[in-house]
Amino acid sequence: MRVLVDTNVVMDALEGQAPFFDASNQVLKICALKQVEGYLAAHSITNLFYLFRKRYSNDECRDILLSIFDIFQIEQIDTRKLKTALENRAFKDFEDCLQMECAKTIFADIVQ
Repeated sequence: MRVLVDTNVVMDALEGQAPFFDASNQVLKICALKQVEGYLAAHSITNLFYLFRKRYSNDECRDILLSIFDIFQIEQIDTRKLKTALENRAFKDFEDCLQMECAKTIFADIVQ
């Protein structure tokens, strides 16, 4: 099973943020244990760096994000995905639409 994991799920799990910590932590756990194929969209890495730098040093941010590569495969963002997401006006949230474009490319069973 392939799961594309949203940036917010990673944040909730790593930052212990209620009320979604337990569910988010479980998602990371099953990805880390390779019970499912976990994916992140490439832009999630830049988003996470931006969010983590408010709490951690530059080196700590890099170390945290490098450890994420042990858990997740990274799906690239390209011109086609960006244009398709921008053209899809059914989605109000551009970032969510970009996540969906990545999910389609990897044939994700679930977007979490």
